[in-house]
Amino acid sequence: MDNERLPIKFFAPREVDELRVEGNRNSEPPKWLLTGQELIDRSAQLWDAFHAFSDAFQVQMSSPIPFVFVAKMCGDATAKSRRKDIMTLFQVGEKSNVLGLISSDELVVKIESPVQMDEFGSRIQDYEQNSYAISCLETFSSFKPTVQIMEENQTYKIKLIDFQNYETNVAMQHMFEQKLSEKCIAYSKTFYTDLVPVYKIKSVQGTVIDGLTADPSFEMILSIEPMPQYTLSLDVMDCDDNISPIYPLGGHRYETLGILDNGIANIPQLQPWMDGNRWTVYPESVIDATHGTFVAGVALYGDLLENQDWVGHRGIKLLDATIFPDPTKERIDEDDLIANIQEAIKSNHDSVKIWNLSVSITREVSDDKFSDFAMALDALQEQYNILICKSAGNCRNFLAHRPKGRIHEGADSVLSLVVGSMAQEKGTYDFADIDNPSPFTRVGPGPEFIIKPEVAHYGGNAGIDDHGHLTMSGVKSFSNNGTTVRNCGTSFSTPRIAALATGLYQELDEEFDPLLIK
Repeated sequence: MDNERLPIKFFAPREVDELRVEGNRNSEPPKWLLTGQELIDRSAQLWDAFHAFSDAFQVQMSSPIPFVFVAKMCGDATAKSRRKDIMTLFQVGEKSNVLGLISSDELVVKIESPVQMDEFGSRIQDYEQNSYAISCLETFSSFKPTVQIMEENQTYKIKLIDFQNYETNVAMQHMFEQKLSEKCIAYSKTFYTDLVPVYKIKSVQGTVIDGLTADPSFEMILSIEPMPQYTLSLDVMDCDDNISPIYPLGGHRYETLGILDNGIANIPQLQPWMDGNRWTVYPESVIDATHGTFVAGVALYGDLLENQDWVGHRGIKLLDATIFPDPTKERIDEDDLIANIQEAIKSNHDSVKIWNLSVSITREVSDDKFSDFAMALDALQEQYNILICKSAGNCRNFLAHRPKGRIHEGADSVLSLVVGSMAQEKGTYDFADIDNPSPFTRVGPGPEFIIKPEVAHYGGNAGIDDHGHLTMSGVKSFSNNGTTVRNCGTSFSTPRIAALATGLYQELDEEFDPLLIK
């Protein structure tokens, strides 16, 4: 072949960012499909379990709250392709009455009328026409909300069932709010996504929660749990390095990276690169721009501070989105944090397409469901066509010689680019070799075995000295008074990836495409 006429292949991103590979269904019956007496017996078992709902369903018909129950799948039937067969079993016209998952093997199903009750029962008994769905199901059971009650007074997060119908959801929300008012329970609500809100009730006793779950008029509740709270910490080590400010060059295109954090200090190294004024809902008296300043310094000066060519951008603009107050003066509940993130992105999404979020909580992800924080981040990325670079979270298990923990909630966001940490150097007592995972970085997988984190960058090393004390070989950045300091964490590997994504975007002469950037 003529070397000057090499073939060119064009690769385009998929329109839907959900699958690792394209799937096809084999035309032959699968091995898991029940036949003969096994199928007949399974159909009979399911019918008995379903028929047991008859009395409860008749009682529920007098209530405006739709009747729901749980369909438990067989242990090997949780794949999306198998769920489609189950959803067909409970299909009404063009819509399925399956409302969603409450765990990896349990589906919530609604019944809205006696006609539907009879139709679903007939399908369960018709094992020949519905063999696929029947083979996937183990049993049916009554629905009960997930409730976690604390002994002391607590702030709780309450979620309602999403009935997959706008008018029904609105009616249930109004009914729920009216019942809370009747019981003199103060509340606030925040829409994490466009579907249903999350309610917050403050400083209530466990007996109040028991009363809600026992009251039939609150049967639209999906879950009640303590409201997560978020904190930040920054233990830094001073350095002797002094870095002079660099400045934007005229005629160059600089895209903006949004820093969702606790603020960026107005120091000489960063001030020339700030894009507009700080966005925040907090007064200056409760802002402590330590963590955010360090993050911003890594994003802009990371290569220069380390004297390495790790990211290679020509400079990027920074937007200070202060979504988090000084943790020594004020803590923040999850719903308030999400509301701040939503408003910051809504106010700046036209000019800022890539965002750095190095805020985490100390709660590991679940095996079988995605966190509310992650779903809120995914909803924002879909709505505004943006990319969020999210830290995987830090773990202190290495101090007790235990394995690394799972990623923190929020890092299970499907659309976010989640970042772990690698060691850039190895000190005398450090545990990790260079270019290996940092001792403190958290690991995947995410729920349903999705691959998280997708990437990693340099965020420091750590170990234990001869006296049992923590040692760190941190990466370099700035304190809030402009001095050079060092620290470790996935919080500081993440802005390298966010800066790399921003630098890549400003080199592309085309409309922003988050999937292409990833």
